[in-house]
Amino acid sequence: MDKKSAELMMKIAPRIPLFRGLGQGQIEELINCGKLLTAEHGDVVIEETDKADSFYILLKGETSVEKRLGDDIINIAKLTGGECFGEMSLIEPMSDRSARIRAMMHCILIKFNLNAVKHFPDLNAALTLNVARILTRRLRSMNANLVTLSVDLHHKGDEGDQKPEEAVKSDADEKPGQVHDSSSELFMKTEHDLEKPQ
Repeated sequence: MDKKSAELMMKIAPRIPLFRGLGQGQIEELINCGKLLTAEHGDVVIEETDKADSFYILLKGETSVEKRLGDDIINIAKLTGGECFGEMSLIEPMSDRSARIRAMMHCILIKFNLNAVKHFPDLNAALTLNVARILTRRLRSMNANLVTLSVDLHHKGDEGDQKPEEAVKSDADEKPGQVHDSSSELFMKTEHDLEKPQ
């Protein structure tokens, strides 16, 4: 990795949950394991059938997270600058990837090979612990979303049994400006908050 990209990584590392708690020496070790890559619109960075032997940081751009369902490809999420993907490989190396990652525009990424990271046991252990924390947070968010969905479906079912005037009264009881937001939090800010690599 060139010097400017390494400097950028040092700057944004504290903002990346996967790198949380890493010391400067560990971040430098990680940077030395990284390889700078670019991808253009439509390029597949990770295929769902690939073996998990690496993880990535998206420095700039936007990718879609896609899942195959029969003959269809379903877009299930979007990743923007500063976010990680493929990090589950730290827990389940060489397992099948869980989704396809495809570039939606010009992207700048850093690829970290697992074999290189494993030469630094303390770094590998710290990253694996952070992956567990990230997955726990995702699970909590998913549980909250399921509860919200269940309540919404139950509420809509009750509305079907109400008389028209009761339904109007129920809507009026809602506090002004109250919105149910069940969207998942992104790991990081968008690429506009990141310095563009030179």
